[in-house]
Amino acid sequence: MKQKKMGKAIVGLTLCSALVLGLFSGCSSSLTTEEMEKELDTALKNALASDLFYWKETDNRTADTIYKQVNVLSDIDQKEYVPLVDENGEYTTLRIQVIEKKNDKETYQSICGHSSGINATDEVKDYLFETVTAEDGTAVKTKQPMTAKAYYNSDAFRQYSLAEKLKCLQDLTVDDMDFTVDGAEISKKGHVTQLQFKVSDDYLKRYEEKYGEPSVLANSKRILIEMAYEKISQIIVYIDETVSGTSFTVETEAYNFQLVYLGPKFDVPRYNETDTATGEPVWKDA
Repeated sequence: MKQKKMGKAIVGLTLCSALVLGLFSGCSSSLTTEEMEKELDTALKNALASDLFYWKETDNRTADTIYKQVNVLSDIDQKEYVPLVDENGEYTTLRIQVIEKKNDKETYQSICGHSSGINATDEVKDYLFETVTAEDGTAVKTKQPMTAKAYYNSDAFRQYSLAEKLKCLQDLTVDDMDFTVDGAEISKKGHVTQLQFKVSDDYLKRYEEKYGEPSVLANSKRILIEMAYEKISQIIVYIDETVSGTSFTVETEAYNFQLVYLGPKFDVPRYNETDTATGEPVWKDA
């Protein structure tokens, strides 16, 4: 992973504020088919070219609520507002955090990056720390030598990559979007563009044939795609859900994916820390 992919187009907490302002101020304008195609293509390409990012995903498509968040982070130069890199263009403080929850209970967490020891004289080492928590709350904590770059490029991390999370947009075209349904919208306010539409059956069929599984956009009433500053910022899947014990339906969010390109800071655990009660190592070798 090298800094050149990011250039100087990093947006983070400042972007979050800008998104709110962009959505609720200024005039809205419509887009032509050609403009929509161009904006979506540009936003997707720019998003996929970003190797530092922070996303949150809430999936309510089953009886359980599955929440995930992934933070690929590197410290930045406070004056230039670009990532700190070495002479080879590699991020100097790259670190990664993955969190998974089921019905608000954490089931998995991984953190990878430079790990300091508990003593000031301890050597700094690269480790992948993993915590797997069972339904009864029992947690198994393990560590294994690994750089953040190696973790980023590993098979284990592929499911969390932007290429994986945004593949539902890869083959989506404007021809697959029905803007005649209730709630459909095409709007551009400042640097924020929103497309709300019903996705075509043809797209869903193509997707399943290509990937061997249904798209996250399947079985939806309406889809929202938001693009901010020429990058993908949000995907929402709406469905009609029947109210228990009645014949009434309410519109709910079955799936919500939010994406920015600079996440909150977090610390990498110390590889040789011990349990204060037992004196045993907190992190066992995997």
